[in-house]
Amino acid sequence: MEPVIIVTGKPVAPSAAKAQWIHTLMTLNFMFFVYHCLTEDYSRTYDFIFVFAVYAVYGAYLPAYALQCLIEHKSTYLFVVWQSALSTFHLMFSIFNLVLYDNYEQMCHNCLDVFMDGQEVCETVWADTSIQVELAKCMHLPDEKTVMCKQSVSILLSFVGILAAYKVSRVESKTSTVEAIQVSDPEVIAQILDQCVENV
Repeated sequence: MEPVIIVTGKPVAPSAAKAQWIHTLMTLNFMFFVYHCLTEDYSRTYDFIFVFAVYAVYGAYLPAYALQCLIEHKSTYLFVVWQSALSTFHLMFSIFNLVLYDNYEQMCHNCLDVFMDGQEVCETVWADTSIQVELAKCMHLPDEKTVMCKQSVSILLSFVGILAAYKVSRVESKTSTVEAIQVSDPEVIAQILDQCVENV
C-alpha cells in the first residue's frame, strides 16, 4: 500500500486578545462597583442587595462565563448578545441621567427668585409642560462635578463592554498548528481518522 500523508490540526489556546478584553471589563466592573459603594448612600439594605446582585450577574458572572466559553472552545453568542444589550442600556441610562440632571438644575436656577422670596415650591415650564419644583429637592441636588465624574465613568464602562462584546464575537481560525505524518499501515490510518472524527 502506498504511504498516505495525514494532516491534523491542534486547537488554539483561548485568544489572548479576547481574554484580555474580558479581564479589562471585569476589572472595570469591580472598580465601578467599589466606587458606587463608596459614593452612594446604602443605608437601606435593600438598595445594597440590589446593586450587589446587578454587579454579581452583569459585572462578574457574565464575563466569567465568556472566559469559560473561550477556554472550552464553546460559542460565546450568549455573552455577546447580553453584554451588547446591557452595555447599550447602561450607556443610554447614563446619558439620560446627565440630561435629566442638567434640566433639573436649570429649572432650579430659574426658580431661584421664587425661592429667595420664601416660597417652598416654584412652578416653571419644561418642554411646554408646567412643572412644580421643590426647594428641598434643589437643595439636595448632588454636586455637578460628582455627577459628571460618575456618569463619565459609567459611559466609559459601557463603551468597554460594547467593545469587549465586539472583540469576542470576531471569528478566529480554530487551528493554530498543523502536523503532517506519513502512514502506510491501514489500521493506523483508520485509528487516526476515527480520532479526528471524534474531535470534530
